[in-house]
Amino acid sequence: MIRQRPLAKREADKLADYLNESRQSRNRLVKRMQKLVANLAQISVQVRDRGLYHTMFSKGPATLDKTIRDIDQELKRHRMRPRLVAPWPNRFEFSWNGCYPIVLKIISLGEAGELWRVRQCRTCSRWFSADRRTNWSCSDKCRKRRYNATDKAKKLNRKRVRAYYERNYKSGRKGKQ
Repeated sequence: MIRQRPLAKREADKLADYLNESRQSRNRLVKRMQKLVANLAQISVQVRDRGLYHTMFSKGPATLDKTIRDIDQELKRHRMRPRLVAPWPNRFEFSWNGCYPIVLKIISLGEAGELWRVRQCRTCSRWFSADRRTNWSCSDKCRKRRYNATDKAKKLNRKRVRAYYERNYKSGRKGKQ
């Protein structure tokens, strides 16, 4: 039996693929959508860290108000009007006029509480869909590259190399023959 990925994960994958797209004809729209998702993520983090009441009603930083205004301004650009596409015998098929499908994906993921899945890699800045809330790298390669740049990894690597050198060269086994 083939195990399917949850719908939210598939939608997040599609959104991440779209945000990584670099076709010249869509470049401005992609940049605007990247900014929209980044702004929504920023608000989400603030609500999670400070709580909803403190985020919305306390006199916090002016950047939050600006972020909310930017999001509202971007969403106002997309007027959504339903349109009947095809009347089938038992159902109707609708589409949204005047709206890019990617905006609907962002809205549906946000309403489902699954927008956290779409993230930007902290190493290479590529957009990806996270499996867990702790994923911050798009691949193992980026995760290892980021870890190897930390002081902890450098210290551990120096210790390993020193032990290797002392074991193999300082005792006279390999260097002198």
